[in-house]
Amino acid sequence: MAALVPPAAVAALVPPAAAAALVPPAAALAAVVPPTALTVAETTAFFIERAQMGLSVGLQLALQTEGIINVDDLGEFDDDHFKEISNNLRNPANVPSAADANVFVRGINHIIPARSLMRLKVAAELVRFYQAVDRPLTALGMSQTVCSVFALQWKSIQDRKKETAGDVPRITKEFGVMKWAPVFTDYCFTIIGVRDVPIFYVLRSMVAVATPAPPRATNKPYSDSHGSVQDELISRVSFDHACFFDDRAKLYEMVEIAARNTKYAPTVAPYKATKDGRGAFYALVTQHAGTAKWEEIIKMANAQLRTMKFKGNNPLTLETHCNKHRTNFISLQEAGGFVPTEIPSARTRVTLLLDSIDCPDAFLLAQLAQVKANPALQEDFEGAVTLLLPSCPVAKKKGKTDANRQADISEVSIRFKQGFGVTGVEFRYYPTAEYKLLTDEQKAELNVWRHTEEGKADKAKGLAAAAKRKNPHSSNKNKKKQKRQISSAVAAEKKKNKKALAEVSVLVSSLAQQLSNTSPPLPPPPQPVVAGVSANMLQLQTIMRKFG
Repeated sequence: MAALVPPAAVAALVPPAAAAALVPPAAALAAVVPPTALTVAETTAFFIERAQMGLSVGLQLALQTEGIINVDDLGEFDDDHFKEISNNLRNPANVPSAADANVFVRGINHIIPARSLMRLKVAAELVRFYQAVDRPLTALGMSQTVCSVFALQWKSIQDRKKETAGDVPRITKEFGVMKWAPVFTDYCFTIIGVRDVPIFYVLRSMVAVATPAPPRATNKPYSDSHGSVQDELISRVSFDHACFFDDRAKLYEMVEIAARNTKYAPTVAPYKATKDGRGAFYALVTQHAGTAKWEEIIKMANAQLRTMKFKGNNPLTLETHCNKHRTNFISLQEAGGFVPTEIPSARTRVTLLLDSIDCPDAFLLAQLAQVKANPALQEDFEGAVTLLLPSCPVAKKKGKTDANRQADISEVSIRFKQGFGVTGVEFRYYPTAEYKLLTDEQKAELNVWRHTEEGKADKAKGLAAAAKRKNPHSSNKNKKKQKRQISSAVAAEKKKNKKALAEVSVLVSSLAQQLSNTSPPLPPPPQPVVAGVSANMLQLQTIMRKFG
């Protein structure tokens, strides 16, 4: 292949000695230049035209000395290489003098304009992209319009690569493999591997890449079928690449973390030696989320959609009922990605919902009639739900404020005093066994009564009586304890009295002794009193008064 710039143009722009040093012989170029899809004229236009790289002829020749001869060569140079090239061109080596070959003079220095350098770097990334997806280079594919589209999407990928990834989704008892697998694959889209491709490419179903590549979209570096730089990379990068094993090992690390300390860990263990993340993931899915599992989910979802009913006579609200419909529909959609199944249409979804509502509430029935009479709502599940929810009789009961509840209690206070409700329920405490025999309406009316003061008091008495029946010996124990306490008090009092009586006996004996030792009785003086006897008598009187 001849030199990319005609020698005549070089002679016109560069001194002869420098030109001789910059332009290799044609034979040498032919030996080192690899085949390229771009012609010499297209290559020259790519480097020199202002709408493209915008280099001068001399600067293009200088790049040839650095190894960038064809557009394909850009794929070998990264940012560090371009920094080195810029430095080399700014400080060129000495070249032989035109007058004397033995004398060396300083070569011509070159400065790559900032815009040209930026475009060269983007073009280098685009060349590597085409090489990675096995797409041939063309002049149109390397146009500045295509380069600009590529630059924006490539920057997005690089920015995501710098972001800190979130925690790996883990498999749990509540979040089994079937639910985990789609979440994990979505997570893999956010992890950029060493090849600047989302790690999900390791999990793609097709190992071999289809050739040739589908045609590029107009002014885009990717095909219409792929739709983006990222998706074309995921679909078309080869597994036969040195760095594929690094990405596969990274995927294994993620799968191992997800299954760690679970019953699924043994399924992953055999792939530890080879760090085969692809094999570990598909082993988990095949063994624990295979076709049989998905078919079971489909069967359960279809059964629930056609059999569950809303009657409005239990705590289940209409909103909860509608959420169950949504959950089962989503389950069918997820299963449809793994096994063939029929997904209910919008009209079928609404029909199944309406058929599942079997409630006599007049307001709800009126709303159902509105949905059936509206063709648009018959095709709009969410619209139908929005219309129906305000008429839920269960939600109305649950949504009463304390003030409303108190008002309701006041309105029926007369009925409460009568002792029986309109449902025939007797207002009293019910043991568990009796309470279970009541109807839902009787339980609801009884619950309102229990919020009254009388109801609260009766419930407390009933609970106490139930506790006493449950432990009948507790009252006997209390009585025995009281008897023991009384007996102890009586014994202590008797002991005290016994001591006092002993003291009386001693005093009486002493008094008798004193009386026996006195002379025969004579008419006593008006107030003859023996001091000792008088004191003993006073003490005796005190003691006697004590015993009453």
